[in-house]
Amino acid sequence: MLNRAFSIPNQNVALGFTDVVGGQWYYGDVVAAKAAGYIGGYSDGTFKPEQSISRQEVASILVRLLKLESTEAGLDKYSDNNMIQDWARGSVGAVVNSGLMAGFLTTPSSQPRALPVRKLL
Repeated sequence: MLNRAFSIPNQNVALGFTDVVGGQWYYGDVVAAKAAGYIGGYSDGTFKPEQSISRQEVASILVRLLKLESTEAGLDKYSDNNMIQDWARGSVGAVVNSGLMAGFLTTPSSQPRALPVRKLL
């Protein structure tokens, strides 16, 4: 969806994820996203295409895609800011400060490991 929205072209490059192989319906989009630099996969060499994506992972993708500047400013207003993993703190701060992501409406928390909900992104 992001590739099409941002006119990211398909690429014919080596992917490097052990769990994404040619012939899978999402292969071309994963290759294009990695070539564009907005996804990187996991440290074990996987992409985990069947795994749900967390809000902090969405934040990381948005920062790379939109070239936002990482910042941890403003995270202290969320009661659960200690649950944001270190690798994602700058990204969550950037998307919160840019207005792309907000806390949950019933509590001032960011719930960084929760699944994204469209109206809260």
